[in-house]
Amino acid sequence: MGAKRALSLAWLSFVVLSLGAECGCQANFLAASAHPRFAEVQTIIERRHLHSVAELLPLLPADYRAHYVLVFDSRSLQRATFEAPRVILFSEESAFVMSFNGSSDELGFESVETMEFDGNSKEFRFREIRFPDRPTDGVEISAINPSRCRACHGAPARPVWDTFPLWPGVYGERAGAPLSDRERRGLEAFARVRGSHPRYRYLVDRRDRRIDRDSRQYEGRHGDSNERRFDSLMSQWNLEAVLDDVIRAPLFSRYKYGLLEALAPACQERLEVSPAYARFAIAANRANDVQASTKRLRAIAPLDDWQWPLGRTTRAVPLNRFRFLVEEGLRLSTDQWSTALEQGTYDFAAPETDVAALFVDAAAGTAPDLSRLYQRTQLHEEACDALRRRHGSQLGSDDDAAGSAQNAPDLRQKPAVLATCVECHEAEDVGPGLPFGNAAAFRRAVETSRYPRGSLLDEILFRLQPAAGSKRMPLTTVLSDEERTTIADYFRFTAGEMSDKAPLEQDDARP
Repeated sequence: MGAKRALSLAWLSFVVLSLGAECGCQANFLAASAHPRFAEVQTIIERRHLHSVAELLPLLPADYRAHYVLVFDSRSLQRATFEAPRVILFSEESAFVMSFNGSSDELGFESVETMEFDGNSKEFRFREIRFPDRPTDGVEISAINPSRCRACHGAPARPVWDTFPLWPGVYGERAGAPLSDRERRGLEAFARVRGSHPRYRYLVDRRDRRIDRDSRQYEGRHGDSNERRFDSLMSQWNLEAVLDDVIRAPLFSRYKYGLLEALAPACQERLEVSPAYARFAIAANRANDVQASTKRLRAIAPLDDWQWPLGRTTRAVPLNRFRFLVEEGLRLSTDQWSTALEQGTYDFAAPETDVAALFVDAAAGTAPDLSRLYQRTQLHEEACDALRRRHGSQLGSDDDAAGSAQNAPDLRQKPAVLATCVECHEAEDVGPGLPFGNAAAFRRAVETSRYPRGSLLDEILFRLQPAAGSKRMPLTTVLSDEERTTIADYFRFTAGEMSDKAPLEQDDARP
């Protein structure tokens, strides 16, 4: 009883303080909308000449500060503890997320990290705002998706967020379950400092989110928890970005009917299992088993007696068949699709996610007939057979269908995919600097550099293979067997291990 009384008093003092703060702060918000975007936050900082996170927070809308999750074990550039968690603020309406932590002893204390999802381009834009150590210095605002962000979020950038219903390191890490003893003690410590904390005191509680009410907001008794809402947003935005990449692929029109069949729930039991797909699915399921085990080890709450949340449709989104067609047909990599922390895994678990509906909506501009066909699959199972026939007909009528014979490549010619290597390792500086565009420098690097698998050439040849898993290159493209052979032979030739009719030009020309 003593602990509960102390907790309640701490929260009472916080409510009094926050109500007083709200009266003077809300009028200072420069944007008319209650759901800010990055441009508005930047305007606030520049016009008000702000010099700290604590100065920025009270100028944000109260509704925005009421939607947050607390992270006590952070793997981002902003570290956290139980008493001083990382706060992630979010808005569904503006698709804008920003985060900060609360202890000067922790990494990232003087920075705000932001993520914005552009609904038109379907791109994630990450930025970092660094406030100065001294008032005389200026605020540093990074470019979109700087190298510090790409190191974790990849290229193209994707959010990193564990999938439903387990979020290790986040308060309420087991969806629908009461807080564990360690989480409850941590929140009690957080509540004791929150009311007078220069940053946390600006957080606003919704009526259904009071930490001192037996953690009912985490048990889901009063509607969705913030954790589940944030999870749903991450899943939806990420799937929108993924599907946009698929629809923009050059070969999409050839595979659109097969892709819809792979996603439509009514067609799942009617799909044929080829040996190639069976191997693909087994590898994906193994990767997911490893991810699930690692994820459980990261959780602090006991999981033995935990039951998945009831009352909501919860299922793993069935994307293996869809991914198989994307990789084999569209030649796109799917290794970076999942938001899961563990790379090279394919966990898309999400509550109430109809990926097929998202797919037909996304494709409405280029393939409007998919919406009607999807509706038919929900009414008649025979519609799945019709999709399969259309898919086979589309493949058979295409003159340049995959697998057609090609002439042997001229090793003196630079393969088209080499441009991707140059862009990532030279122009964009996404990966380590490698002279892919300079044949002479590349040969010297092969002779002098040493890597885990031998020379630079040995490392490259390994990274081109599917067996490399999440280390496979290029990151954003799945090469066909022919493309892989062509560029591997080109690298061997450039390194001096193969010969051709004429010597390769030794210049700095870019492909």
